[in-house]
Amino acid sequence: MLSLALDTAFGHLAFALQRGSEVLAQHYALTRRRNASALFELLDPAFQDLRLQLRDVDVFIVNQGPGSYTGVRIGMSVIKTLAQVQNKPLVAVNSLELLAAQAEPTEASFPVLLNCTRREVFVAEAQHVAGTVQLQREPHLSRWEDLTPAETRRPGIFHSIAPKPDPIFHELPQQPRRFLAPDAVLLTHVGRVRLEQHGPDAFDRVHPLYLKRDVEKRQLAGPA
Repeated sequence: MLSLALDTAFGHLAFALQRGSEVLAQHYALTRRRNASALFELLDPAFQDLRLQLRDVDVFIVNQGPGSYTGVRIGMSVIKTLAQVQNKPLVAVNSLELLAAQAEPTEASFPVLLNCTRREVFVAEAQHVAGTVQLQREPHLSRWEDLTPAETRRPGIFHSIAPKPDPIFHELPQQPRRFLAPDAVLLTHVGRVRLEQHGPDAFDRVHPLYLKRDVEKRQLAGPA
């Protein structure tokens, strides 16, 4: 099975062409928001060098976010277009699932935090189950000051794409990692596991994952 995995959600450009366990081509680099143009400048030569065409790809895999708003939108629009034109399966991976997959196997659950702005962070809880990593609750967006001790004092997987991360980010206890970066090769692995377990995603249900922080609604008490 030949797969093409693409990730622009973390502010970098990453892609991987992989057949079975063999990585045919891969790329991981910061592109300073030139992801859209740089992508095709890099992909076309990779396919030509390997004497492959887009129609040879069996499955397309993408990081659907959350993450960089512009990055998520670019990656999703490109991969959905390619998969739809080629009429091939599409698999969308949550970015916090991808980060969690970096962790060394452990019996205990662990927090996963993605810092995108100075004061806000995407949060999830992950655990290894039957050889795979699964999120134990839906990701949500929180402020640093609202994080619980369970989310900041236990070893976890923490990743930042914020231009100026909050200083607390550098003090968080890290979970040992077997994958040093959430690159497109790791994205391929997570996407293929999802494909085996759940099948491909339907085009009409694959959208960029944008999370908003819940706003507490307060009612002002009227006069007694």
